[in-house]
Amino acid sequence: MAAVETFGPNLELLNFLPKYEELKDLEEELRTQGKLRFDAIFAEPTGSYLMRCFLISDYSVDKAVFLKDVELYRKMRDPSARAKIGRLIYDRFCGDEDTARFPPGESVFDRRKKKKNKGRAADLEEKDPLGLARSDEKDREDSDIKLELRIGKTNAIGLYSSSISEAKANLDRGDAPSELFDEIANEVLTDLRMDVFPRFEKSEFYQMYIRTKSLEAVRVTHREFVSFKMLGKGAFGAVSACVKKNTGKLYASKCISKKAVMAQNSVDSIMSERNVLAVMDSDFVCCLKYAVQDAENLYLM
Repeated sequence: MAAVETFGPNLELLNFLPKYEELKDLEEELRTQGKLRFDAIFAEPTGSYLMRCFLISDYSVDKAVFLKDVELYRKMRDPSARAKIGRLIYDRFCGDEDTARFPPGESVFDRRKKKKNKGRAADLEEKDPLGLARSDEKDREDSDIKLELRIGKTNAIGLYSSSISEAKANLDRGDAPSELFDEIANEVLTDLRMDVFPRFEKSEFYQMYIRTKSLEAVRVTHREFVSFKMLGKGAFGAVSACVKKNTGKLYASKCISKKAVMAQNSVDSIMSERNVLAVMDSDFVCCLKYAVQDAENLYLM
């Protein structure tokens, strides 16, 4: 029951992954299948995370954050909201005046967190009557100014082209189409693909990516999940909260009785549900992570 009591990622699992030197055959297989190209790795959650870790060490993390913010920007439907977010994205990543306000790796969609931090800063000010914290902040500002004088102003993504000027002109006119940053994003992607990715392939983060891919070859069964609380009931069975033993991650498990499915001749509808959830990618829908079975039930995790 220890797995039930401890939620969250099990970082100790990393210690049990095979060593990179033992996975040369897997690496060659993935390369043959085209799964080690930049686009394939960057599109995966694990690959994207490890690449961002590398970019932090390479002082280029804002390029990856910019691409993620643009992806969310494209999905916005409200023109007025898109105009506001578009201006924030431009100031955050493309402009050379306001970049000092954002720490490396911060998304424009994290501004709410920043507002909360301002409230905490006000509380600290009351607890810091001598102004020691403000003194430290002033020292950091002076250091930033000296650095700027040495290297000159730059923007967060290190890109200057006509596409930057065109985006600014559109925003100044109040025009913020969904494709506003597409050309800039393509240029950033090209930079990551041609310059950053070859260096990523030589890093420890790439080796960790290959090691995590070895987990995909391990067959997952229903025995690797521990159910502990019923969340609700449906036509074919119950939905319960469960935890995957080796990672400690929490899932919702939909248990479907095979007998009930066969009795109601609903095999096609159950398979359609499984297939739709497998391709679903939404923050508002429980997407399918695993589909397992035993002799009596199907389980959609």
